Amino acid sequence: RERGGAKLFLELFSEGAFALNPQFMLPQKQGENHGAKAMLKDVASVQRANQRFKSHIVYIKTPTGEKVPFITNIEFSLSGLCNRTCEFCPRHDPEVYPNLNEHIPSELYEKTMIELGSLGYHGIIILSGFSEPLLHKDVFEIIRISKRHLPRAKVDLKTNGDRLTVEKLKKLFECGTDSILVSLYDGPTTIPKFQAMKEEAGLSNEQFVLRVRYTGVDD
Repeated sequence: RERGGAKLFLELFSEGAFALNPQFMLPQKQGENHGAKAMLKDVASVQRANQRFKSHIVYIKTPTGEKVPFITNIEFSLSGLCNRTCEFCPRHDPEVYPNLNEHIPSELYEKTMIELGSLGYHGIIILSGFSEPLLHKDVFEIIRISKRHLPRAKVDLKTNGDRLTVEKLKKLFECGTDSILVSLYDGPTTIPKFQAMKEEAGLSNEQFVLRVRYTGVDD
């Protein structure tokens, strides 16, 4: 704690405590009945993700002067809250992972961003984890802090979309969000609603991504 989270990771990394594999592997199928079309979607999804990650690979110098790849993306659970209990998530069992009305303080988050900035970090900051980021009471300020201290970093927000409105979408991007990825769990009938929101907010397909999760395959 006294050395700070980001600096401590760098020390551990330089001592060989972590081994990073720069190669990105194809995920295993969630079922065996996807079919050829679904498998092609899986491959396309991974290729799209790989391209995004590769463009943000971060290299830093260890205390010995060696140039090594640093963390490409860092994901934050901003709070102990989610409005859903998906069966694949630990929150499915409230006794194991209960909802807690606890939020990462803006001050602590800013301290982390300052430390990452001191390391020259310019990878991807992901707001998601095992929580719904839009339930964080200061989510807009969290995004502003990210961009204030890491102007070259990319800020992605992953959401189930339940709390999204056109007004929130616009404000999220005004604060500095680069991409919003909406996980769709309730079937294809929800797609038109989100497509309409995207068009009304004037967002591109790169800024607003719909991720089909009810079949286990990205669209």
